[in-house]
Amino acid sequence: MAGKKKNGTAGNPPRKGKDAGRSGGGSSQGGSSGGNGSSSAQQWTALTTADVAATENALVNPAIQGLTEMSFSEQTKQGTITLPRRPGHGTQGLEVTLWANYFDIVPARNVVFHRYSVSVHSSRPSDLQDGQLKLAGRKMKRAFELFIETCPMFQTAPPTLVATDYRSIIITTKKVIIGEPHPVIYYERGEQTVNPSATSLEAIDSQGSANQWRPTIYTFRLAADDELSLDSLMEYLRSSRYGDSCETKLPLLQALNIVMARKPAMIETVTTTSKNQKFFSMVSKDFALKGGLVAVPGIFSSVRTSTGRLLLNVNTATGAFYKPGPLNAVIDEFEQTNGQNHYGTSRFLKGVRVGLPHLAKKKGIEHKTMTIFGLNLNKSYNARNVTVGDTPETVLQYFRRVNLGNQANPVWMPAELCEVLRGQPSKRKLDATQTENMLSAAKHDPEPSRDIINTQGTEVLGLNDENANGPQQFGLHVIPRMLIVPARVLIPPKLLFDQHLKTKLDSYVGAWNLVNNEKVVKTVATTLWKYVVINQPNLARQLTDTVVRLLADRMAAHGIGKPLVTGRKEHLALNLANPDEVRKGLIKHFQFCLDEGAKAVVVILPDKDTRMYSHIKFIGDCEVGLHTVCCISEKLFKPGGQAQFLTNMALKVNLKRGGTNWQLERPMMGIVGQGKTMVVGIDVTHPSPGSIKLAPSIAGVVASVDGTCAQWLPSIRAQDSKVELVQQLTEMMCERLIAWERRNKSVLPSNILVYRDGVSEGQYDQVLLHESAAIDRAISAIYRPKDPKPKVSIIIVGKRHHTRFYPHHKDSKAINKGLNPRNGTVVDRAVTGERLWDFFLQSHHSGLGTARPAHYIVIKNDIPKMDVHALETITHNLCYLYGPATKAVSVCTPAYLADLLCERGRCYLYDAYNHVGNPDAEYDSTNPVWTHDVYERLQNTMYYI
Repeated sequence: MAGKKKNGTAGNPPRKGKDAGRSGGGSSQGGSSGGNGSSSAQQWTALTTADVAATENALVNPAIQGLTEMSFSEQTKQGTITLPRRPGHGTQGLEVTLWANYFDIVPARNVVFHRYSVSVHSSRPSDLQDGQLKLAGRKMKRAFELFIETCPMFQTAPPTLVATDYRSIIITTKKVIIGEPHPVIYYERGEQTVNPSATSLEAIDSQGSANQWRPTIYTFRLAADDELSLDSLMEYLRSSRYGDSCETKLPLLQALNIVMARKPAMIETVTTTSKNQKFFSMVSKDFALKGGLVAVPGIFSSVRTSTGRLLLNVNTATGAFYKPGPLNAVIDEFEQTNGQNHYGTSRFLKGVRVGLPHLAKKKGIEHKTMTIFGLNLNKSYNARNVTVGDTPETVLQYFRRVNLGNQANPVWMPAELCEVLRGQPSKRKLDATQTENMLSAAKHDPEPSRDIINTQGTEVLGLNDENANGPQQFGLHVIPRMLIVPARVLIPPKLLFDQHLKTKLDSYVGAWNLVNNEKVVKTVATTLWKYVVINQPNLARQLTDTVVRLLADRMAAHGIGKPLVTGRKEHLALNLANPDEVRKGLIKHFQFCLDEGAKAVVVILPDKDTRMYSHIKFIGDCEVGLHTVCCISEKLFKPGGQAQFLTNMALKVNLKRGGTNWQLERPMMGIVGQGKTMVVGIDVTHPSPGSIKLAPSIAGVVASVDGTCAQWLPSIRAQDSKVELVQQLTEMMCERLIAWERRNKSVLPSNILVYRDGVSEGQYDQVLLHESAAIDRAISAIYRPKDPKPKVSIIIVGKRHHTRFYPHHKDSKAINKGLNPRNGTVVDRAVTGERLWDFFLQSHHSGLGTARPAHYIVIKNDIPKMDVHALETITHNLCYLYGPATKAVSVCTPAYLADLLCERGRCYLYDAYNHVGNPDAEYDSTNPVWTHDVYERLQNTMYYI
């Protein structure tokens, strides 16, 4: 079925110049149509920047649209949803030009993709799970390769071009005559020992096998799905009528991404991940992450739609992979980092493929590979020696035997004989050191990043391959130059300090230094403090004389109020190897501090220990009800940054106590500054690899309580594992509305502006269907019948995207000192959605690496006068209200703090999220460690910062 357009023929946007942007005839900057015609085939013409702008302007021009309805229908995987129309484009700020990491795809005309669904049956019962075929991605990919190589359906003259996702879909350039189900004998490269033309086990047996092995046979069945016309998508993208649509947009995008991944997926030395969107060359230099892992550089690609154009988004990528080499060495490195916990080691190695050179040599084949099922976990450490067969071994050697079979039929092999194969991605959650090393390996300054994309990216994807396996063979010409896009730099807000709001600071570079001891806007009464030093007895006296006094002085200098500090019982010795002892010691000390009248305790740690930090936060927040501020002793005594570090601690303390550090000029906050709009941040975090099975997800909601947006009070819940929607949102929103009402003399907000973090494109409809309805239920529960109901707007905040911007070399106004775009850079044209109301905003100053802007998408807008200018200004200025730090943050403060709140929830479930016991154990939801909120006295405070 070809793609369809609704509402008649797509309208054409205004053009500039003779035949500029003409959508028919002519070639566009060279290129060939490959498998869909000769090199002289007609192509869609590439649009100029002016052509695209003309279409964008027409789409938001009421005179052209003739529509009063400010919404449109958008296709999703689940169906059709209604979204607000873009009301216009922003005009505020300094106009600049940028490069974007997008490339224009100019297809040939009359390109039709034939899509087939594929089902696979295995002759091996162990490949089935609950009646469904369950194969590792690498193994499934190899099976598809063998199918395409041997199936007569594709062996035509001229050859049929085939692209596949190696899971369930095949795309071809011409119609395939579907024959009988096709069986293939599975073998790894270099392991073939039978005639590949044999198509049954009986045929194999009749040939005889020197090694008496019976390989798996996979039987493939094809079924025709759709004929996808690329012309229908191009006509829709170039239409200037909002009502036009393309029903086959999503399957076409899926097909285009499969085609774009064809070239790298066919390279033997390239490993593909993330649904064939990330490509890692195994001949590239890797970087040590420690713990048996390495970081490998790669390339990301994704086909996107925008006004007037198909675009290819290309970015750098970095992945964590198992360290290739002797298995013994990998185990040693893992256990040096994680300790000799054999459950943990077994879990780390499960599923890792190893080469067995001695078996390959014995069988006379090039390679022999097997997969690790686990370590031997049935013996204890108590025995000094054990006997395996007739051979006495040490306990360590015995435990180093790995199972290369399964639980029912183990195949034990000494680790010394195994080699970890290159190119195996790790899904394990990185620890703090590995994360730091990964960030260092992934960091590319803007210019090198742009160069990698323009050279390695185009080479890996085959964008210049006219007659090889690149996208040209499917009629797709990709112009190998990054797009130049228009952008604007918004004016940063003025910050107001002291109780009279008279002191103003300029935030031009997205950061400010309180060098003149600026006073905070609001503080609370002086309180009693305690401090405790963990496992550093030699620091106790020094801290009494220096750091505590310096912190108190910094607080006094900023008008926060000098705390009453007592140094009694300031040192605490804990055995970190005994979690129960740590817990009991902390509870006893925190309770002592509380009994002494302390409202907060400063905890000085010897190093960065996430387990200890999590214990401290859980006990302080949930079991004792005492504010805690943690810091590492090294940072306290760092000569160069001690004053700034203590200032940041002081700011954090003031917020925990209910104070206000600074404000913005009210006009800069628009309707939010009028004190009638509650701003909300929502996020959900999920259990990561390494968590116990069925570990809960965590939902967090923060909300402002007045027009200053200084205090963001939280609600937090555990919920069903890996559920993205907030299950108890009605209850949590009720709590936030009640908190607003108490702070505003029983007056409820007139508007609710929601920033929803962590939602993918395919979940917008679920947010509208479920979470928007949950907010409405909270409104009905809290607002009195006579109260006017508030208007609600919901903005999705996207962080996990691959859009990057680079200052154009001819536009110095766009560049900061780190060669990134300047803080406050906003892009709402050229690479945004063809119908969506969305924009990219880089609100922060980035001096290291390549800056990642936040992506904001409006999915509901009922607040009056919330136009493009108002939303961009409010969102930008909210980034300057993250009170614990003297800089603008990369996403607006409510979304930033909601994420921070969820991270605090991970502390409460640390053991569930960092499981080291039986890998088959499940989370006990009948006896949970924690389910919601914190100690009552902390609930309506910013305890989580």
